[in-house]
Amino acid sequence: MAVAEWYSQKEFFDYDTGKPVKGKEEEAHEFMQVIYQDTESVGFGIVEPYVVGWYCPKADLEAAGVGDKIKKPDPASAVT
Repeated sequence: MAVAEWYSQKEFFDYDTGKPVKGKEEEAHEFMQVIYQDTESVGFGIVEPYVVGWYCPKADLEAAGVGDKIKKPDPASAVT
């Protein structure tokens, strides 16, 4: 459920610029971690009501580093 929530924040990431929507950087970064193509492992910690995701390696969240590591998802493969 937490991953689906982070994925739903895709509206806060601009694929054309590789940057988060101004004022929604935290939300965009959570989404970017979920779809980062170099992720090799993921761990989660849960302490009600919080869920923390640990993605390794950490996504390069700078516009210059996004490049081909974050591509616009295919709507048919959306996380639910």
